[in-house]
Amino acid sequence: MMKLIKLYLAFLLLIYGCVDNTNKNITTEQDYNDTPDQICYNMEFVFFDSSTSKTIINSKRARVYNKKNETILDSGVFVRFYNDIGEQTGTLKADLIIIDDITKDMLANSNVLVISDTNNTKLETSELKWRQNDRKIYTDAKVKITSPNEIIEGIGLISEEDLSNYKIYKVTGIRQ
Repeated sequence: MMKLIKLYLAFLLLIYGCVDNTNKNITTEQDYNDTPDQICYNMEFVFFDSSTSKTIINSKRARVYNKKNETILDSGVFVRFYNDIGEQTGTLKADLIIIDDITKDMLANSNVLVISDTNNTKLETSELKWRQNDRKIYTDAKVKITSPNEIIEGIGLISEEDLSNYKIYKVTGIRQ
């Protein structure tokens, strides 16, 4: 019986010794691409056109991915937009913003709120894109625009960044 137990223990040790543990510490290319090159806290980004600041972005955390050419901002993202003479025209809040480091275009996700300082209009949506070259905002998601005169809901929107001229593609409701 004792011989059988020793044989069984030797068999278990042999099996345990043959387990392949070599993949536990291997970093794949995917893991490498998902690791940020820089992580910054309490950051402020300023985008200039000539000598005038056009956009100022504050975030509690920024992750920079050089290989992807993108910066991901999360945790308290707040954006201020300015016109050509340096006056603030509006603000944007979102849970997450992804910036294309080449084009400077932005994608805002989750709890997106845009407030226009110029016409007291508010935009609420789940996703919003901003193009640097023409300073337009757009989305294919559900939107709600609240102005002093009405509330409009729909799906899809393109607008000036200050909400001065907007078009909702599929209007689903209007309230006065």
